[in-house]
This record gives sequence, C-alpha cells and structure tokens, in this order.
Amino acid sequence: MPEFSIHKGRDEDVGGIARLHAQIWPDEFVDTKAYALFWRWLFQEYPGPKGVVMVGTDSYGKIVGQNALAPIKFLSHEKIYSSGFICQLMVDEDFRKEMLFPKLEIALLSKYKESNIDFVYGLINIPQVLRAHLAFGFKQLGNFPVYARPYDLMVFSRRFLKNRFLFSLCRPFLYLARWLLRFTWCSLKHSIKIREYSRFDHKFVSLLDKAQHYFPISTLRTLDIMNWRFNRMPGREYTILAASEGSLVCGYVVMRCMSMKGFKVLAIVDILFPPERKDIGKALLRSVHQEAVKERVDMSACLLSPYDPLLPVLKKFLYIKTPEKFTLIVHSSKKDLSDTQFADWHLSWFNHDSV
Repeated sequence: MPEFSIHKGRDEDVGGIARLHAQIWPDEFVDTKAYALFWRWLFQEYPGPKGVVMVGTDSYGKIVGQNALAPIKFLSHEKIYSSGFICQLMVDEDFRKEMLFPKLEIALLSKYKESNIDFVYGLINIPQVLRAHLAFGFKQLGNFPVYARPYDLMVFSRRFLKNRFLFSLCRPFLYLARWLLRFTWCSLKHSIKIREYSRFDHKFVSLLDKAQHYFPISTLRTLDIMNWRFNRMPGREYTILAASEGSLVCGYVVMRCMSMKGFKVLAIVDILFPPERKDIGKALLRSVHQEAVKERVDMSACLLSPYDPLLPVLKKFLYIKTPEKFTLIVHSSKKDLSDTQFADWHLSWFNHDSV
C-alpha cells in the first residue's frame, strides 16, 4: 500500500500540482506553466479571501492529489457570505484505490471554517464524484440543466444518425433547417444600443448594484470581481456585450467559443438584465445569435436553473433543455445557508472554473 501525507497547499507546490494536472488532463493547458498561472489566478488573486488548497504527497514528496476551494462571495437575501467552490480535484491513478481522496475531503471540510468561509458549494456533472461528495455531508439541492440552441443539425445528425441511407434522405431538410436556424428574425428596439466592451467599467456599477435585488441568492458582482473573472483569467478570452439606454448599461452578456462534448459551442458564461425587462434580454440574445452565426458554431449554450426568471427569454430564442446537467451541492454548518431553497439560487457558468 503506497504511503502518502496531506498538507495545506503552498506556493512551492504549484509546479508539482501542475505536473499532476498535465498527467491527468494532458490537453487542457498548453504546458504546466500555463496551468500554474491559472491555479494562482483561481486560488490567490480573487479580490477578497484566498482559496483553500489541500494536497497529498507520496513518501518521496511527489504531489499525488489535490482538493481545493476557490473563493467566491455570495449575496443570500441581501447578506454577503464567503463561499468556497469545490474544484480541481485530482488523484494520481496509483492512489485512486487508497484513502487519499477521503482524507483530502475530510481535511478540506475541516479547514474551510478556519479560513472564514461560510459555506462550500459545487456544481458536479460526474455521477461518481457526486456520490463521493454526498458521502461526506454535502446536501444535494437540485440540478442546473444546460440549455442549448442548435445552429447546425447536420453536425448532430452525422454523430447520432448512423444509417447512411436515412442520413442522405434527411440531408435536404437539414440544409434548410441550418439556414432557418441562422436567420436573424428578432429586431432590435431603437432605444437599446449594444456595444462590445473590453472590461467592466463605471457604466456597469448601477446594474451590478441592482442585481442583488433580482435573485434571492447569487454571486456578488462588483467591478473588481467581474474584471478578475473575465479580464484577468490567463489563457482565456471572453466577449463582453452590453445593452445601454442612454449613458448607463442596463444588461450584459459574456460569451466564449469553446469545445464541449466534441461540438463547437458559443458558451453564454454569464448574462444579466432586469427580469421584467424582456426587451433588454431579447436585444442581448439577438447579439448572441449574431455572434454564433459569425463564429459558425454548432450550438450556443448556457447554464441556468429551471426556476430562473431570465430563462423565459432564452426559451423564446429556442434554447431547449439538454440531457447535460450540473448538480448543486452545498456544505455548511449555518442553518440559514443549509436550509436554502433550490429555486432561490441564480447561478451560471460564471460560477464554474472550466468555462
């Protein structure tokens, strides 16, 4: 039985953690230096509390495991809480049948209160990982489906329609559907202007301040936090589009082109507008549609709760629920957090480290 020990992550551990990540997911980052930059951004550069990282080492000092919490501030019923997003779980293949994961999990859950973290949450899409976390006291609140709008049914048919004869019969209809799905049919209200921004500036302050009233529980959004998330993440580029009426921003959407499940996807990483202002939502999604057509993606996709007040506007733009989902889990000793209702939560891919 291989021996291991566990300690709190230190700066000098980053190189070993990066090598472990490259061993498990060799194609996710161009090299170990790129992952090390991402790691520091995720756990050390958030404008607020730092993250909590627990690492496992073998008897030679080689890093063979990690479990970690990325810091994220939340607003719950207009009160600010510090949370930790459980992520970047890695265990060397030689230690997956040992007690390394349980001990990493126990160490992490025993340390987060010392770091002034009020609760831990996760968005899990791997069943065995979900079961493992639930075994350590996490509460399962509900599922956040992935909603997607297709643009090229030909791509989906090639993957899922195995009969060549049927595929050839469907081809003319698939070409017609592709043309129809790429057609821009929603007009833009003249009073609403859409503009691309390179960063979040003072024009967003009013919208971000009002956002805390739109949802009972959501991520705290400030200029510093938004720019940390979408301007300072190394190795990723996001497109920020904002809707304005007059001089102030009244809604925004953040997008990123990426590969998901082998498809080229325009991910709506974050979207915000007053829920009662469906005209602003439509203007933003019209711009998403135009970006998707320009980038020739297979689909656009977003993560939202089925109870989210923004969802009806997306459904009008043909976003449909897919089989893909992320399960929200929460761990907290605070009763006002552990007893929250799933329908109160507004989350998006803003709250996930991989998008």
